[in-house]
Amino acid sequence: MEILEYLELAVLALGCFLAALILKSNRAAILQYTTQLVNAAEQAVQGSGMGEAKKALVIAQLKAAGIHVGRWLEGMIDQIVDKLNATGAWLATQAKQHAADLQEDANA
Repeated sequence: MEILEYLELAVLALGCFLAALILKSNRAAILQYTTQLVNAAEQAVQGSGMGEAKKALVIAQLKAAGIHVGRWLEGMIDQIVDKLNATGAWLATQAKQHAADLQEDANA
């Protein structure tokens, strides 16, 4: 009977490990997608003081994709925005878009 109990515990431990691994990879994919949506919202909604509108747009897009937006994900959205603001990434994104627009105009 002891061997069977050890085998059951080993299978349970393996199941927990696999579940944790899947959850971690899903969270990473969700964070990557959320970062893309935050950048897209920055381009779509122009103007200062529009942070709540941008966040609402990101949350709506996530929900439309079937992703549950709880406290954890809302907090991650805020952290992504804080990091982008601190590193000036908004300016780099805007500069790339402006350069692409200029190139497009030159080709037209």
